[in-house]
Amino acid sequence: MRPLKLTISAFGPYAGECVLDLESLGTVGLYLITGDTGAGKTTIFDAICYALYGQASGGARDNSSLFRSKYAAPETPTFVELEFAYHGLRYTVRRNPGYLRPAKRGTAMVEQKPDALLTLPDGSVINKEKQVTARIVEILGVGKEHFSSIAMIAQGDFQQLLLAKTDERVKIFRKIFDTDKYKVLQDTLARQARELDQTCARMRASLDQYAGMLKTPDGASVQGLPVGEVLELLEGWLSADEGALAALTGQIADMDRRSGELSTLVERANRQKQLTARLAEYRASEGRGIAQLEDAAAKLAVREALEPERKVLADRAAALEVVKPRYAELDKLDRAQTTDEKQIVALDRDAGKLETELRTAKAELAGSQTALEELKDLPVLLAKQSQRMEELLRRQQALKTLETQQGEYLATCRKLQKAQADYRTAALGARQTGDEAQGLYRAFLDAQAGILAADLRVGVPCPVCGSVDHPSPAPLADHAPTQEAVDAAQAKADAARKKAETASAAAGRIDGLRAQQEQALKEKSAELLENGQDIADAQRNADRETSACQAEGRELATREQQRKALERSLPALERRIERLTAQQTENAQTAAVLRERIASRKEQMQALTAALPYPTERELLAQIAQINGKHAAMEQELSAARDRHRDVERNLGLLRGRIEAVEATLKESEPVNAAAAEAELAELTGKLKALRDSHTAASIRISTNHQVKAGLEQVGGELETLEAKRRWLEPLARTANGDVRGRERLMLETFVQTTYFDRIIACANVRLLRMTDQQYELVRHTEVSDGRRLTGLELDVIDHYNGSTRSVRTLSGGESFKASLSLALGLSEMIQRQAGGIRFDTMFVDEGFGSLDEESLRQAMDTLASLSGGNRLVGIISHVGELKSRIDKQIIVTKTRDGYSSARIRLE
Repeated sequence: MRPLKLTISAFGPYAGECVLDLESLGTVGLYLITGDTGAGKTTIFDAICYALYGQASGGARDNSSLFRSKYAAPETPTFVELEFAYHGLRYTVRRNPGYLRPAKRGTAMVEQKPDALLTLPDGSVINKEKQVTARIVEILGVGKEHFSSIAMIAQGDFQQLLLAKTDERVKIFRKIFDTDKYKVLQDTLARQARELDQTCARMRASLDQYAGMLKTPDGASVQGLPVGEVLELLEGWLSADEGALAALTGQIADMDRRSGELSTLVERANRQKQLTARLAEYRASEGRGIAQLEDAAAKLAVREALEPERKVLADRAAALEVVKPRYAELDKLDRAQTTDEKQIVALDRDAGKLETELRTAKAELAGSQTALEELKDLPVLLAKQSQRMEELLRRQQALKTLETQQGEYLATCRKLQKAQADYRTAALGARQTGDEAQGLYRAFLDAQAGILAADLRVGVPCPVCGSVDHPSPAPLADHAPTQEAVDAAQAKADAARKKAETASAAAGRIDGLRAQQEQALKEKSAELLENGQDIADAQRNADRETSACQAEGRELATREQQRKALERSLPALERRIERLTAQQTENAQTAAVLRERIASRKEQMQALTAALPYPTERELLAQIAQINGKHAAMEQELSAARDRHRDVERNLGLLRGRIEAVEATLKESEPVNAAAAEAELAELTGKLKALRDSHTAASIRISTNHQVKAGLEQVGGELETLEAKRRWLEPLARTANGDVRGRERLMLETFVQTTYFDRIIACANVRLLRMTDQQYELVRHTEVSDGRRLTGLELDVIDHYNGSTRSVRTLSGGESFKASLSLALGLSEMIQRQAGGIRFDTMFVDEGFGSLDEESLRQAMDTLASLSGGNRLVGIISHVGELKSRIDKQIIVTKTRDGYSSARIRLE
């Protein structure tokens, strides 16, 4: 990932908008971010981190309420916009925190909500904070914590990493390398071992409890004995108790039979005694029953003598019942009269409402007709608007086509530039190969003279000039070209010439196409654009005209809907007026009919009232009730007298039957010696109770001991299984949690982290050895401690000058800085490998150089410069003056007297 452009507005100490063209810093080497302390150097990295993840790089700067610059004007927006490249693609992310800003209208302050916007290479846009952050993590492959560890080397952070103890470094590595799962595993093993130990203790207590519940023959306790011995004893006790229980069951059965026989005899004697007493009671009751029967017969005769009078009352009541329907008829006529009178009142009331509704409907009809007349020209206006809209849309499409033609023309121009460059390259190659071929040819000709001169002999004529004297023969060349070399060079020159001719023809064709496109573009531009107007401006004008025309169309459409609605409403209004008029007529006719019916019914009611015996039905019903009450009382008294006579007679008959039954039973019953039977039964009952008590005690012992046996077998079996598991789980848990006696306290998570730490140390030592002239090398401390604290992630340093190994805490300030920087760079490299081999082409190193001497500073600079190799840019955040003369490319952060800051890039 490489930042290309950073825009900071009202963010941190930057009051206004600050734009940094980071792409101008290049793609490799060192650059310096310099300025006074507190000016806002680190804020530049904070802004990058905030744009990507919505958080600053760490520490107190993560408080989002501090993002808004306290120096900014109220109307200046707070945001950070970062354009960056990753894997050759460009992305732009813009993010703003929540803050108060002036309202667009009025003087109030309103809340600006936090927001984020990510523009992808294809032009698509993602908004909302969480979605943007998630996509950034997906693109870069790391979250905020890992990004800060990879891209920012801060002095305080890597100094802490160098001097941290094991427990502190465990927390750091847990966050970086996601080793929580190993922590969860070791904690789970410890918890399971602890829970298993507690479960076994509970089960052993349960076994003791079961043993305490045992019913032993002599009451002795078996608690503390092994489960196997207890079960063996229990088997013997159960066998003895079960044999004794069977014998007791037989004895109890025999005694139960004899007890039943004696109980029957005693019961029979008691029964005879009860029957004798009952017979005496029955004979006394018989005398009282005869007297009651004679009294009931006399009273019945008196009530039967009143029968004629009761019949007269019944006839009179029946005669009055015949008159009752006439009162109902009169009441019905009265209710009908009341209903008609109420209906007339309602019709009179509705007449006024109908008149009001009729006037309102007629006024609404007149208003709708007037409004419809005003809207009659709308269809014509709509047609004109539609035609104008079609023209504007055609113009928009023509402008889009013109824009496409312009793009094609520019693409052709770029192709032409490339073709011309290819031609120039080919032409240069043709000239060079031609010159080389010509040079070889001349060298070949020059060599031919030396070859001929080598064969000249004194007195023999020269094959070229014919002379027999050869005073100055040409010397033979040391490296004369062959004919084959000359021919090959000429062939290469011919091929280069043909390639140049082909490139020239291709450039000519593209130039012709460009000329055609340029002419077509000029003609289309003259048709669509005004003088000096560009396509974008014309498109904006066309968009505004189209929007205005669309707004006009929507307004006309709304009015057209109103016109159609009015047209649809007119028939309904006319029908409503007709309905109201018809309702008025119908109501008047109904009222006249009701008045005639009321007068006729009134005469009928007067005639019916004159023929009734009582003025009201209530008086008639009262008279009928009085007669019926007297008749019912007489009938009830007669019925009661008859019932009493019948009941007394029946009871006397039942009593005499009982007397006969008791006398028969006593005559048939055999006499019993009750005293002897009761004495024997009492003795037998005492013995039976003792046997039953023994039987119950034996049953309880057997039941209890069987339950205890089942419990002992179940819990003992489960305990044996759990004890077997505990024998391997507890050592495993102690090992995972670093609790092995005599061994260093190295937990599982720490053991995994040591693998990462060893790799970090290996990466760090490559740079530390270089910065210390091969003197210092970091090693992980492996000696076993006193066992009271965690170990495994502590650091020592080897001094190769004297061969000693000591704690990193003994290093001096400058040495400590070198070791810390090396360790942090090693950590950054490891995190990138851990994240799938991702690469960040930009890194920041914050402060720490003030403690270095000149030679140490040179070594640190060389190390950082080596980091920039391979297309990486390293930014050093520092106010150390020595660095300003060493590093040419700088971002200079300036703090004004008013407190706010600004930044600029200097490349000289």
